[in-house]
Amino acid sequence: MLDEDLINGTVFNDCQLIERLDPGVRCHLEFQLRIANSKIYQSLFDFDIDVCGTIIALKDHFLKSWYRSLLKYGNFMENCPFHPDHYYLNGWQLEPALFPKYLYPGDYKIIAFIYNGQYKKKNMDFVLELQLETTVL
Repeated sequence: MLDEDLINGTVFNDCQLIERLDPGVRCHLEFQLRIANSKIYQSLFDFDIDVCGTIIALKDHFLKSWYRSLLKYGNFMENCPFHPDHYYLNGWQLEPALFPKYLYPGDYKIIAFIYNGQYKKKNMDFVLELQLETTVL
């Protein structure tokens, strides 16, 4: 179960994890951009990460500032496995410092698929999809 609200640019999220997420759980991230006067988003880049491996190696990963920011406003795990529990994110804002300076102004969409197995293969076991939209001025 996932319940999410966006109020004045601030994210409030509650989710109930009903199964343990063990090492090996993966995340497919896609970053998209919609520039002024366009109706569609264009894919900038996408990649897959090992969630647990990335959390362990965050000190060297560009997602470090994002995850550290999430930890300030929620009760997400700092290591694996992720145990079944109620997780929340209360009052998280996409602060300008979280975005690289080279990003073009426009509307961005970040899509994350959490899964086990191989992405878009028969053995893919879908866990969760998250979409986040924001505007960079």
